Amino acid sequence: MGLCDGRPRRGIGGVEVTKFVGIESGCHSSLIRPTSYIENMSRMSFLLELILACAPDTALDARDHWPLHQALHDLDQWLQRELSIQSAWNDAGLPALRFVKDPDVGWRANGVTRALWDLVTAGKLLCKDATESDETARFVLIADARADIRRKLMHLPPSCAAALQRTAHRFAQNATIAS
Repeated sequence: MGLCDGRPRRGIGGVEVTKFVGIESGCHSSLIRPTSYIENMSRMSFLLELILACAPDTALDARDHWPLHQALHDLDQWLQRELSIQSAWNDAGLPALRFVKDPDVGWRANGVTRALWDLVTAGKLLCKDATESDETARFVLIADARADIRRKLMHLPPSCAAALQRTAHRFAQNATIAS
């Protein structure tokens, strides 16, 4: 069976995890959280679907998420420098990004794994198992969902849409390097 079959996996320290419990669940942050955990999770799903829609031909390796985490970290660094966009970002329903140091991806954005599986559950993202020609399982945005997601993007403030386009471009670059 492949990565996408929903069977439990061994996580850090041999702890069994399912597709709905990611490494992020054990992360801690000293930042003040402006939203509830559940609200921030749905915001993270919203952010990821927007980024993936802005990079439509780029699949995410299901086992190696560093391209996405690095792009999100770059986005966060940019948002911290551009204070004028922060209120528009929050008003648009986009999540507060929090990171923990991680040896596999550098800086791990909290909630990414859960948000990816929430998108799979919602029918917006497909987890394609490895094949003989491609040995890597990948997350792919479902083509039918792209138009609706792009409409949502057009309703965002221009500064937020530009930040998301920039982040999607960075993700696509990272994913190309990783493949």
